[in-house]
Amino acid sequence: MAKRKKLIAVFIVLAVVLVGIILFCSHLWAYFNACVTDCRDKAGYLGMFYDMQPEINKYIDYEMLSDEYQKEISYDQYTGADTPEELIELFSTEIFHKYPEVTVSPDQTTHGYKRQPGGSVELNGQWYYIGHEIDFEPDFFTLDIRVVRWYTEIREINEEDLPVLY
Repeated sequence: MAKRKKLIAVFIVLAVVLVGIILFCSHLWAYFNACVTDCRDKAGYLGMFYDMQPEINKYIDYEMLSDEYQKEISYDQYTGADTPEELIELFSTEIFHKYPEVTVSPDQTTHGYKRQPGGSVELNGQWYYIGHEIDFEPDFFTLDIRVVRWYTEIREINEEDLPVLY
């Protein structure tokens, strides 16, 4: 009889632990889904800025950049880029030309909207178009939104082609 009571107690404890694990995982999954939704919303929000000036570094915090980007670009270089010279220098960095292909699901990237965020700047009498394709993902451990791919296109354009919206 004592063995049976111990066996029932063990099953009850295991059932409570299992229910706790299931609840924890379901809440974690819901939180992760919320972070994925935030990534999608951020991509959609930036996708609306197809005619903005290329100062997109004002809309994406430095802390959102993945570790790979933060190794290549200093905080001061990223946040301090305001002038056309600084913006072209920043977005000419090799890391912004490394991944031409989308790396995430279609709703977590600015690529795939009708137009990508971008704009035109003038530098020494020459006009340049700077376009951006940005992929977002939640960080696996912190679940913060991270930029995992930022591909930048910089090309010379003629003044009569302004405004360039593609």
